[in-house]
Amino acid sequence: FIVSAPSGTGKTTLCRRILPSIPGIERSVSCTTRPPREGEVHGKDYVFLSDSDFDRMLAQGRFAEWAQVYGYRYGTLKKTIADSLKKSRDLLLEIDVQGAYTLRKQFGARAVTIFLSPPSLKELRRRLEKRGKDTRKMMEARFTQALEEIAQRASYDYIIVNDSLVDAGEKLKAIIIAERCRRNKIP
Repeated sequence: FIVSAPSGTGKTTLCRRILPSIPGIERSVSCTTRPPREGEVHGKDYVFLSDSDFDRMLAQGRFAEWAQVYGYRYGTLKKTIADSLKKSRDLLLEIDVQGAYTLRKQFGARAVTIFLSPPSLKELRRRLEKRGKDTRKMMEARFTQALEEIAQRASYDYIIVNDSLVDAGEKLKAIIIAERCRRNKIP
């Protein structure tokens, strides 16, 4: 299950909120070259890598997908996906639209894509300002990138508008449950 969303839409909060209530699913921990933010834990929030380590792993073909976002690189390890498939567990990936596109090409209908959309552009701007994590210039870059990402939402299997964390969480859980029950998913 691939969840993509513009910065400030609540993707990470939503995914972490629903995980404890769905058995048989685990969160994919992405690799990144960005430095940890306050409170983030290596191996739990992200696998924090140096540029040279990321380059080495990229050259070794260890990433199923990767992208450069806001000056840093992010990627999903092939091993993370393979381990999940081997254990017959579902995997919840929080990745950008570039990564979602790449994984959809690799896994076809096995990759269920979900786009988390803000209720409005005005609300998205308010959320980005409220975060207080970015400079004004970075916030504007995130907003501009969000417009480009929102334009791609029609390529996703599902779209959830996050106007309420509770409602959005229920919709995300319902999608996961419904996909598990699809006729063509039964072995």
